[in-house]
Amino acid sequence: MSKGILAFIGVKNFAIAVVERTVGENPNVAAVKNHTDLNVKTRFKATDVLVALTEQTDLLLWMDPTYGDNAVERVVVHLEQIDSCNRNSKQLSVQLGSILQQQAPVHGTCIVQMSSPHIHTANMIPVLPEDEDASPISQFG
Repeated sequence: MSKGILAFIGVKNFAIAVVERTVGENPNVAAVKNHTDLNVKTRFKATDVLVALTEQTDLLLWMDPTYGDNAVERVVVHLEQIDSCNRNSKQLSVQLGSILQQQAPVHGTCIVQMSSPHIHTANMIPVLPEDEDASPISQFG
């Protein structure tokens, strides 16, 4: 069994959806929550966002494979990347993904992935990759 976490983050909002999945069975939505204000300061760093996520959400708890009703073999955190034209894109994308990966309780059991940086244009209209078979996700190591 594995656990997938979809994380959508912005300066004011953070949404999380946790889905548990066993091969050959329908996925089970374990939790869904929208946090409407993370209260980060105006000029923030990725570490400020991590502190806010730790204090105000249960994201880091869900990153633990033993947390929740069912223990799982691995956890995949999918961090939705915001448009690179956004002035906070580095703090909320690459830098946040890297420090989230460092928070994994056991090395190799939690993987933080990011969506493709070109999945949204500046006006947030989805852009589909040319090759549907190509993986639009990059991983942190």
